[in-house]
Amino acid sequence: MARSRDARLGTVEWLQLGSFVTVCTIVLVVVFVGIGALVEGVAGFEDRVPFYVLTMALSFLASVVAFDAELANSRASLPWACAVGLGTFALVSLMGEGTAYVVQRPDGLALAEVAFYVLAAALVSCGIGYWSLQNWETLSLSRSAL
Repeated sequence: MARSRDARLGTVEWLQLGSFVTVCTIVLVVVFVGIGALVEGVAGFEDRVPFYVLTMALSFLASVVAFDAELANSRASLPWACAVGLGTFALVSLMGEGTAYVVQRPDGLALAEVAFYVLAAALVSCGIGYWSLQNWETLSLSRSAL
């Protein structure tokens, strides 16, 4: 999705951007609900933890292989793979708990004003994520200058 700053978005780019924002917003809403579910407590958490750990292990393994092949410094692949594995564990567990909460307590999301706050937070997070992806080189350059 790299493009020059002067280019206008065409139909395909708008569809890609809309798909990206929609998927990210749904994921973030479920994650935010998962955070609330962990605070409140959802039945069966202990039964789902092995699935979360297995997902983390698969993500870690795939990351080790991918980063080792892509990074010039192979010593950097292990810390990056650890970060991806832990991030995957956090994302999958929060999404799992959010989904379990919605399934177990569908009336828990009935408060419309809370739903709008969660949706707004997810949309803002998507905007920050999109901007970060579009400006990754600028962010990387400013970090190396520190």
